[in-house]
Amino acid sequence: MPTGRCIAVWFSNIVVIAAMSALSACGSSGPSVVDNSDSYVPNFTFQWDEINAAGAFIAPVHRFTLITDQSGVNTGTINNQSSETLAGARNVVTGTFKNRDLTLTVTRGTTPVSITGRFLTDDTIEMREPARTYTVKRNTTL
Repeated sequence: MPTGRCIAVWFSNIVVIAAMSALSACGSSGPSVVDNSDSYVPNFTFQWDEINAAGAFIAPVHRFTLITDQSGVNTGTINNQSSETLAGARNVVTGTFKNRDLTLTVTRGTTPVSITGRFLTDDTIEMREPARTYTVKRNTTL
């Protein structure tokens, strides 16, 4: 016959297992990223639209589609299939990323524009151009 102490230990183990199962079932609805002390592996899935100070998407749309040569890595290339849509024009984007940092070149017409970016969260990137700084957010509503 089990003692009260054995029953208490058994019950606490059941509670821990149930809690762990509940946490894994409540995963995030967005794409997963890897963020640990050694590296940050960004997920560029979806399109990235500029937001205003209140966090709402702006109109007309200012959109980035960032396509990498390899996913699931903390450093790589953003290839020339990537694009920016600004003022109704589609511009080619190329660049690199390492952990949270991006270095992009956008060709607007015939003028190359350098942009540096940094993941602020898994779903927002701060972009810095020579003339201004703004934030883009992963747009999953398209």
